[in-house]
Amino acid sequence: MGKPLLSGVSIFQEEIFFVTGKGGVGKSSVAAAIAHKIAKTSNDVKLVDLDQYFRNMFEQDKQIDFSVEEWTGMKCLSEYVDHLVKLRGLGKLFFDNPVMSKLLNIAPGLFELAILGKLSSKQREHGPPLSYDKLILDSYATGHSLSMLKAPFVMAESITRGPMHVQSQGIISVLQSEAFQPVVVVTPELMAVEESIELATEIERLLGKKSLFVINRIYKEFADLPDLENPWEKFLYQKKNELDKVRELLEAKSYQYLESPLVTNAETSLDLLEKMGAQWKIS
Repeated sequence: MGKPLLSGVSIFQEEIFFVTGKGGVGKSSVAAAIAHKIAKTSNDVKLVDLDQYFRNMFEQDKQIDFSVEEWTGMKCLSEYVDHLVKLRGLGKLFFDNPVMSKLLNIAPGLFELAILGKLSSKQREHGPPLSYDKLILDSYATGHSLSMLKAPFVMAESITRGPMHVQSQGIISVLQSEAFQPVVVVTPELMAVEESIELATEIERLLGKKSLFVINRIYKEFADLPDLENPWEKFLYQKKNELDKVRELLEAKSYQYLESPLVTNAETSLDLLEKMGAQWKIS
């Protein structure tokens, strides 16, 4: 059976956390909250941004305890070419060519493969040097993230020999290793969670491992019976019942999960992250 990871359980022991979820569930904030939590016990924590979401988020926070890097598929591919040919800037010159840029944009999965290549370069000891203790990738929304994870499998099947095949197989090995943890962010809505379990099932089929769920934006729960004549208390009571059903579903499917509250009173971005992960215990 699955169980909540609220206390006394070792979590965040992996090296790479691949965070995805449907649009609007707070995926990026959860990814940042994970980075902030892990940084309390790890020295070199990187949060990787694929959509420039964090560009202005931490401008007012001087005590940020993790680094933020912006990656794009084109940039990762260009860096890899520079590394191979040992001539800095050649990759950018090559990929800035308008004709080549158009060809690359229609190549299926190439940019996704480049991102995963950089993500896994430390474990594979191949590619431009990338140093970190923990890396949190704020990945794309569900469908695009699944396509990204499939990219090395498609490439390895399409090209059955040579360096591209070898590198794709190396990426797959890292994704299937204990170093890699997929994380699926959901809100406490039963239908949406059922859809996200379909995603997690497909990830498990690919990688042979279960995703960690994060139930985000949980409303305050009432311990006693609410006044159902009060619209607000009735609303919260309904939310609590739906949360209970979500918990039961995840446990029935043997998924472990974390819970994060709906935070409405954060003074800074770091304060938001602190409150989101307040219940998470790293042991």
